[in-house]
Amino acid sequence: MLSRPAALTVLVLVTMHADAATLQGVIHENEMSGRPMANIQVAGDGANPTTSESFGRFTLEFPKKNPGDPAEVIVNKEGYVAVNDVQLKLALPARPEYQVLIIILCQEVDADEMRRRFYRIKSTAAIEDTYTRRRKELEAHGQATAEAITKLQQDRNQAKAAAGKTFEFLAQKLPGQNSELYEQAQRLFLDGDVDRAIELLNDDALNLALANDEERRNRGEQTTGNGTQAWLLKARLLTVKYRFDDAAKGYLNALDATPDSFEANLEFALFNQGLNRYEEARRTYQRCIDLAAKQGSNARLATSLNNLGDLARDQNRPDEARRQYEEALKINRELAEKNPGAYLPEVATTLNNLGNLSRDQNRLDEARRQFEEALEIYESPAIKIKGGEQFILDAEDMKRQLETLSSKKGS
Repeated sequence: MLSRPAALTVLVLVTMHADAATLQGVIHENEMSGRPMANIQVAGDGANPTTSESFGRFTLEFPKKNPGDPAEVIVNKEGYVAVNDVQLKLALPARPEYQVLIIILCQEVDADEMRRRFYRIKSTAAIEDTYTRRRKELEAHGQATAEAITKLQQDRNQAKAAAGKTFEFLAQKLPGQNSELYEQAQRLFLDGDVDRAIELLNDDALNLALANDEERRNRGEQTTGNGTQAWLLKARLLTVKYRFDDAAKGYLNALDATPDSFEANLEFALFNQGLNRYEEARRTYQRCIDLAAKQGSNARLATSLNNLGDLARDQNRPDEARRQYEEALKINRELAEKNPGAYLPEVATTLNNLGNLSRDQNRLDEARRQFEEALEIYESPAIKIKGGEQFILDAEDMKRQLETLSSKKGS
């Protein structure tokens, strides 16, 4: 794979110094808490190029720009890309000393995993922020009863379960793949302003986007489904605000516009499963299976079956779960024979699910075989590179599970 510089547009921080807008920033490796990166080349449209200093800090001067103007910042390190690239398309603020721009760089090979981790962290932070705000509101109005706090905690747990994997879909959308409306809302979310993001994605704006998509399709033009993607984003944002019924309506609006979208159906199924709305989740997973078969995608079929197995296990239907897992495992093994780098991780995930199910049913010898095979995959060098730290964590968890099995058999 050819390396490419991380070209990023940034809404940056600005003040007036000798008639110049100023951007202050810091560069970290892999994640916000990662080590600072020095000696990184940083440039911008109309700015004087510079290099990050110790602790990853840099300053750019924009002689011909004012606060509020857009600015494009380009970070160049061979073999590296920006994890939070969408944040780097911003408007120049007036107080750079209070709004330092954080840029996260990672190696290209780790980009998918680092982006998933970044969006998981951001969604969890948004859910916790909603909890804190609502609890303070209850306390301020003298309504913080034990019952009210328990209900709020349940909402928080459901939001985490429902948002779980849905926010990882954001990690798959790179700048330029969606409308400006979508990316503006995405940046507001990443900046912690979920309410303004939801405001921006008002129903009138989203319905107009859907109408524009339909008009392009009628003219025979290709469309990226901007309206559908914006409704999906709004549904995710409503979820972190614990507005579950409104979020469900958002998903249904997206599905009304593109009923044959596998991604939209899968995300809606995951959302319902997280909220324990099992029958709706089951119907939607079945829809995913039908779409995968219609589209001739075995990879999507395996994903749907594996998730349907998770659902059956959640409902204490172990025999059904085993059938779904075993069918998904068979498909993933066939796919891995042709493309091991892409599908061996899926084999390991399904083996892990089967191992957990076998352990639940006290089928300890089967559980050990399944865990050991999954562990062998997790610890293979190729998978460690592809999956990054998550596979290392999975491997450590697998070792603990095997130790627990040994203790259980010994007793």
